[in-house]
Amino acid sequence: MTSPFFAEIPGTTDDEVIANAIRSHLTQIWSAMPAIVAKDTTDGHIAQLQIAVNGTVIDGDGKKTNPAYPLIDDVPIHHHGGGKNVHTMPVVKGDETLVVFSSRPHDTWHQNGGTENNPIDSRTHHMSDGFTIRGYRSDPRKIKNVSNVSAQNRSEDGKHTHDVHPVNGITTKSVDKDDKADNPWKDAKKYFQSFVLGQTGVYHQAVDGNTTHQSTVDHNQITHSLKNGQHSITLDSVANTIVHSLFNGQHKIKLGSGGIDSTSNAEISHSAPSVSLTGSNNTNITAPQNNINGNTNIAGNTNISGILSALGGISGGGGGGISGGGAVTGSSVAVTGAVAGATIQTTGFTVASLNAAFPPASNVGMRAYVTDSVPAPAFLSTLTGGGSVVCPAFCNGVAWVAG
Repeated sequence: MTSPFFAEIPGTTDDEVIANAIRSHLTQIWSAMPAIVAKDTTDGHIAQLQIAVNGTVIDGDGKKTNPAYPLIDDVPIHHHGGGKNVHTMPVVKGDETLVVFSSRPHDTWHQNGGTENNPIDSRTHHMSDGFTIRGYRSDPRKIKNVSNVSAQNRSEDGKHTHDVHPVNGITTKSVDKDDKADNPWKDAKKYFQSFVLGQTGVYHQAVDGNTTHQSTVDHNQITHSLKNGQHSITLDSVANTIVHSLFNGQHKIKLGSGGIDSTSNAEISHSAPSVSLTGSNNTNITAPQNNINGNTNIAGNTNISGILSALGGISGGGGGGISGGGAVTGSSVAVTGAVAGATIQTTGFTVASLNAAFPPASNVGMRAYVTDSVPAPAFLSTLTGGGSVVCPAFCNGVAWVAG
């Protein structure tokens, strides 16, 4: 039967007649053609295709026309796979594909599978026996930025890519929808990215311009970092430590088998209803300046030399403090509440220097002792200097008196 897309041209010689007969027969043999998916598939298993190249019809007068071929229905879709694995892709209207044609009817195989399938008729190389193989593209739809060094499974625009490189390992990258890079794989400014490198470990990144947050895992460490490593947490299985670091190490807390080590270039403040510092051996608090406020108990073998030396000039008096040994020094010290101890040591003055340093009218209640009292001063009598008797002194608001 003559093809509807190629009419015989009457020949004048035997050769022309034979050539026309051969050409007419060849139009009945379908091998492969580019095609376009005519509509979205519903089951991912069969497609409706439109041949992408028109036919040629030459009528008896030699006039040529190029009508479109009819749609091809129920074309099996190729999904790359083997064994128990398969790689699927959606099949949507407008996709370009290659349709290849079986030399015999494939209807019974397509319906039943297996090998025991008899053809339903004797047709060969027929248009209805196509298979679609996707991936071929015309020039207007060619893929941009195709990698020539790695295998990639990616979106058409390149914003979402799974890359397998023979040296650099596996990289997965997802670029922000508003990023305008022409080549998102290389030039994107805002994206999430993961690396799996056999020789170094696993990396996860969140990148926004010049700022990167990153997590890394290798056989020894897990590290989480913010702002290009400015802040980090590192868990080290070799050193058995957890290190928290802020502002490139300006503030650091290290937890390990040896204890907890806190360092800072600025003030360290602990605020809580109750704070306990307990050590089985010694507890050391050392700093140029320490503040302890509220109901605070310091017990046990505790080295508080930094605190004591920081408490100079308690409640006025100037120039004094508490030494590492616990001695209170200064021209005056005000203590609110009971003061208890085996002994309490006050400061010695001459009667004249005591009155000059602490005028009675503004220092009522203060105690000291004088070193130059006249002999045998009466209790609560006004002290008079010029002698050599050491005597306790009390300020009654009017004068310094013996007692």
